[in-house]
Amino acid sequence: MKISETIPSRLELTPDLISSLVEKLYRLPLDEYMVFNIKLALQEAVINAVEHGNKLRDDLSVQVDIEADGKQLVIRVTDQGQGFDYQKIPDPTLPENIEKLRGRGLFLIRHAMDKIDFSNNGRTIIMTKYLKEGRRVRMRTEVEIIAGVAVLTLEGEINITNSAKLSEDCAKLINQGINKILVDFEKVTFIDSSGLAALMEMVKLLKGKKGALALSNVNKQIKGIFEITKFNKVFDIYENREAALRAFKP
Repeated sequence: MKISETIPSRLELTPDLISSLVEKLYRLPLDEYMVFNIKLALQEAVINAVEHGNKLRDDLSVQVDIEADGKQLVIRVTDQGQGFDYQKIPDPTLPENIEKLRGRGLFLIRHAMDKIDFSNNGRTIIMTKYLKEGRRVRMRTEVEIIAGVAVLTLEGEINITNSAKLSEDCAKLINQGINKILVDFEKVTFIDSSGLAALMEMVKLLKGKKGALALSNVNKQIKGIFEITKFNKVFDIYENREAALRAFKP
C-alpha cells in the first residue's frame, strides 16, 4: 500500500484530512489501539509541519507519504520550512515544563510510534509502526449543574479545531460563579496535544478562582496519554462520574 497526499497549511482542515487518510488504512492488520496511536502521531506531525515548519503560510503545503506492507507502516511528513534541530526540544514532563500549554506534540509522537527519525534538516519526520476500528466524530458538549458542580459531558474527538471551546466553556462557567468542573470522558474517542493544552488552561483558570477540575470515565488510550505526559499528576481522575462528584463534596 502506498498513499501520497498534499495537505494545505490550514489547521482547521487538518483533523478531517487526517481522519480521511487513516480510514484508508483499515485494510491493514490494525486494532483499535494501533489506529488511535497512528492517528495521534500523524495529526501531531502534520500540525507541527503546518504551524512550526510552514509558519501557517498559505503558499506552502505539507506532503504526507505512507507506505505499508505486512510488517510495518512508515509515514513521512515533510514541510517546506527552514527545518529545525529536533534534539533541542525540551522534555514536557519536567516539572518546569509540565504546566506549559505547548510543546508536547513530538513527545506524543515518540510514545505513539515504534520508531521515529528525521531527515532533510528536520523538515521530514519519518514515523514507523510495526504491524502485528472507529470513525471520526466531532466533539459535542453537554453541561449539567449537579450540587454546584458543572458536569461537562463530551462526545467525539478533542482536537485542534474544537479544543479552544473547552477553555471558553470553563471561562463562561466561572463567570456564572461556578468553580468546580467535572469533565466526563466516557464518550471521548480521541485527544491531541491541543486538547491537553485546553485542559491545562482550564486548570489554571480554576486555580485562579480557588476552584478544581476533575475527570471521569477516561478510556485506557487517553489515560495512557495522560500518564506519559504526567498529566495524571495534574488532574484528579476518577473511574466514574459518581465517584468524582462525591470527591467534590466538602
